Amino acid sequence: MSVERVGISRACAHCPDPGHGKPHFADAPELDYSVSHTRGLIVLAASTGTRVGVDVESGSREIEPAGMTRLLASEPELRALSSTATALEPQALFRLWARKEAVVKLTGHGILQVPFTALSVDGPTARLDSPPPGWPEEPVHVTDLPLGDGVFAALATTCADPEVTVTELRRVADLAL
Repeated sequence: MSVERVGISRACAHCPDPGHGKPHFADAPELDYSVSHTRGLIVLAASTGTRVGVDVESGSREIEPAGMTRLLASEPELRALSSTATALEPQALFRLWARKEAVVKLTGHGILQVPFTALSVDGPTARLDSPPPGWPEEPVHVTDLPLGDGVFAALATTCADPEVTVTELRRVADLAL
């Protein structure tokens, strides 16, 4: 199959809008995939056995920790963060951010349907008190990906024990275009 023949659809599974849903291969519905990028690094997750969502964040960005915490953390996460020395450390916030993005990328819901402050990802599975229509019936498992210092990445799956292979193929900055 040539690149010209790969059909990628962005039809939303949760509303009639055809242009903002989770990307998927129109001719291969059995293959679920997710892509994320930051600062010259691209992460791809793909599976025929589980739904997937992936996110990668660069920890080198400047953030205002207190403001980001208010926009990002759920009540249980706020309690957990305030009970540790890492409460407002950017690393803890980038980790939460990557985990939440991976979950909503798996489900295909936007931040208006699933506000980050309503979603808890501080454990092995995502928790949401009032899931919107189309939320997976099975638990959404969240795994941190080991991509090195200053990079925070997470994989969300509907499989309890996904087989994960992390391979650095090439950094975008190294490509000769």
